[in-house]
Amino acid sequence: MGQQIVTLCLTNDKLFTPIDNEIFISLKMLSVLLQNVMRSREQTKPDMVCDMISRAIRNSINAEYFLADAWFATKLILKITVEQSPVAIARMKRNKIKYLFTVNEESILLSA
Repeated sequence: MGQQIVTLCLTNDKLFTPIDNEIFISLKMLSVLLQNVMRSREQTKPDMVCDMISRAIRNSINAEYFLADAWFATKLILKITVEQSPVAIARMKRNKIKYLFTVNEESILLSA
């Protein structure tokens, strides 16, 4: 893709510890990256995740599970995982929101 992470690690026979990172971007891909950065400034993190899930599926990367923390357990992301078929495993925020859960054509409202 024209960009790489260069990582400096400290290692011995008992440990492997990354201690520094840099991003290398080839000049050829710089304009593409800048276009992506401008687009990303207009998106929320959940919007970016939805785009990432769609791109992965378009590229035949089919996962059985989608694992996320509470930040990404939004209605939009959960809807996409239901439509695209990976099972969502996500920590839910503690609040009073009720979620519609359907099993065997029976729907109930559940809280996290």
